[in-house]
Amino acid sequence: MSISHFPEHFAWIPTGEQLHFSRPREAEEYFSRLFVSHELQPLEQRTALRLDARARWFHDCGLLTLEYAVPVRISPEQLGDIFLIQLPISGESRMRVGTEEIIATPNRATLPPTDEPAVIRWNRESPHLLICLPRATVEDVAARMYSIPSAAGLTVAHSLDLTTTNGQKFMQTLRAFHDELEADPADCYEVVTAAALEMMIMRFLVAVDHSLARNREASNHDIPDDLLSQNAIAHHFIQLLREHAREDAQISDYAERLGISTRTLQLATAAAFQRSPLKLLVMERLRAAHGMLVDQAAPHLSIAQIATDCGFGHLSRFSASYRQRYGETPRETRKRHLTGHSAEYRQT
Repeated sequence: MSISHFPEHFAWIPTGEQLHFSRPREAEEYFSRLFVSHELQPLEQRTALRLDARARWFHDCGLLTLEYAVPVRISPEQLGDIFLIQLPISGESRMRVGTEEIIATPNRATLPPTDEPAVIRWNRESPHLLICLPRATVEDVAARMYSIPSAAGLTVAHSLDLTTTNGQKFMQTLRAFHDELEADPADCYEVVTAAALEMMIMRFLVAVDHSLARNREASNHDIPDDLLSQNAIAHHFIQLLREHAREDAQISDYAERLGISTRTLQLATAAAFQRSPLKLLVMERLRAAHGMLVDQAAPHLSIAQIATDCGFGHLSRFSASYRQRYGETPRETRKRHLTGHSAEYRQT
């Protein structure tokens, strides 16, 4: 790879159910359900289409990987209500809009226009990552970023340079959104995924040329740094929790590690997750405790020891919080997961 966005060829992709299509009609119907009607034409005679696809979705926002075994010409209808970002994982593709031709590589993404036709050619075995963003979602974020009543009618450039500082920051937030989608359901909080999505869209709007940035009236409104920084602080805090939640540390200690005041951290998590730092810390400690309770390699640990190891000073308080979070007691979780396990363990 020419840049570090995809350090391993296929390690950084959605891992949802893989779909295979051998006929153009099947693939066209698949894309029609996801986006708009597409016309697919294999560019090699007497060769099956052979399209492999994977997808992960969060509400109407999706990450997809597509790979054709043969060169294809793709002629989508106007996307209208969808912004689609096409990024080759390797190889390249070409998009023609009118007389303009844009080459997509791992360094440069293409964005098919929403209001006019385009013709796209993908090379053989050139896997692409597609980011699908509903127009309404992007325009809502843009309106808040630019402090304007509405961002309706937003248009974006047909390409996005990923080698710039802003392009690389967009890729970092894209990776963070991807990781939230890929997280184990027991470890996943919808508010965190939603915040990761919003942060990715904001970084996309900073990185790409668009009509609001070109509009003189809108350009008088600076992008509020506090909106970007609060999301960044909140996500850094979540990362610290996942690494250190079991340690005997207070919220003030986390704020100090982040180089901010406790009040700033409280405002950031409230804005991003509608939760206090303490609530998020307890949730992460409960998640860690749940993992230890179901770990068949550690049946010798008592529930009291697990509570202590995960930062809970009082067993009764731990049990009450755990039951509220998981709908059962720690003892019930352990019994359900370790039934039939040959090792002896202590129930305290």
